[in-house]
Amino acid sequence: MGFGAGLAPAGTSLAGYGTLDTAPAPNLVPLPDPVTGLPLTGRLISQPSKDYSFTADGRLQGMPTVRQLVLIAITDVDFSAITEKGPNYTQQVSAQVQAALSVLIAQKQVRIVSIQVNDGAAIAGGNPDSGVGIVNWQDLTSTTPQAVIPTGF
Repeated sequence: MGFGAGLAPAGTSLAGYGTLDTAPAPNLVPLPDPVTGLPLTGRLISQPSKDYSFTADGRLQGMPTVRQLVLIAITDVDFSAITEKGPNYTQQVSAQVQAALSVLIAQKQVRIVSIQVNDGAAIAGGNPDSGVGIVNWQDLTSTTPQAVIPTGF
């Protein structure tokens, strides 16, 4: 840190000595990947909070656009039409998820690999009236398989 030469405690002289403090170079990458730091095309949405995620310096983090579209589509699924866990429960949940992703499937951006429906009671401390579905899907614009867990049914 530089020291100023002056008569007042805060320093009134323009003269100084020492080395200047240097700030780290700013990272100007827009929407950086949380792992690699490379730029991505969509804003990272935190699954638990459903809010955007920020870097330590306050910038928005990034995620691939197709992954963001799938996450939004799955989050917006309305499972309220499924009122009881009958023999068709798994098929009803699967149909709702497929309908939510139908636009992305038609646009050839996504392919559903599998849909697994689990009873909420199977989860430690889970509610027997709830369920958890795991959608394994493939981003057809990339080679990496993805998994999204929809909640709320």
